[in-house]
Amino acid sequence: MAQVETTYQRSLKEYGKRWFRQGRDEGIRQGRDEGQAALLMQLVREKFGPETAEELSALLGRVSDSGKMSVAARAVLESATSEELLRRLRGL
Repeated sequence: MAQVETTYQRSLKEYGKRWFRQGRDEGIRQGRDEGQAALLMQLVREKFGPETAEELSALLGRVSDSGKMSVAARAVLESATSEELLRRLRGL
């Protein structure tokens, strides 16, 4: 005898699919942001030294927006000194 799928079962199945997709998408975003932060840390360490990189790490710990991460990357490229970089990034 064929099993009949109820509306409740279908809605549970759809909820599970949505929940999975949302979790997957959030994980991808989080991984991308962490990867960008790690890359910025490496660049700052090379350009300005480990002390500046440590302060940047503390500042980036508060940044979760990808747009702000892009601003931080631009600041790394455009700043001539560690003081200038940190001054620009403290505003994030």
